[in-house]
Amino acid sequence: MNNIHYFEDIETLYHKANKPVRVMDVDRCRNCKLSVKCCAVKITPDALTIENNGKQYRLCKIDEYQQQMEQLVKQEAEQKHQEAEREEQKRLFEAQRLADRERRELLHQQRQQTLTSDTVTCFNCERNLSWANRDGKANCGPWLSLHTPKRPSPEYAEHCRSYKKK
Repeated sequence: MNNIHYFEDIETLYHKANKPVRVMDVDRCRNCKLSVKCCAVKITPDALTIENNGKQYRLCKIDEYQQQMEQLVKQEAEQKHQEAEREEQKRLFEAQRLADRERRELLHQQRQQTLTSDTVTCFNCERNLSWANRDGKANCGPWLSLHTPKRPSPEYAEHCRSYKKK
């Protein structure tokens, strides 16, 4: 199309027909954020391309372009919001994990301080089955569920997590 007057009046002709379009350079269309969802006037699956003075142009539908840009902005904002929420949840989870770890360490230290080694034996544990004690070995009642040896030495109580004083 080499008619300069017609080319310059394309936008006004479409506007008069209630179809607002903007003449866009093809190179600019390729760099558009919506290049995947192009808003150009289409003939079957391909966009209508107009050539003028060796350059190629497309007719971009203004209304559709604005709607898709608004949707794109909303999607990007939602993604940023979700990413910020995930980061906040990670931070809170890590803080909770550290607090739990510190609390467990503190409880373990307190337990170690309150119990002295001469009173901490399996024979002083309420889980010890005294009727089953043999050969100087204790017998931890529910040993399988506690993950303890079946017949521990009495000193094992110093390290046993399930030790409870009688």
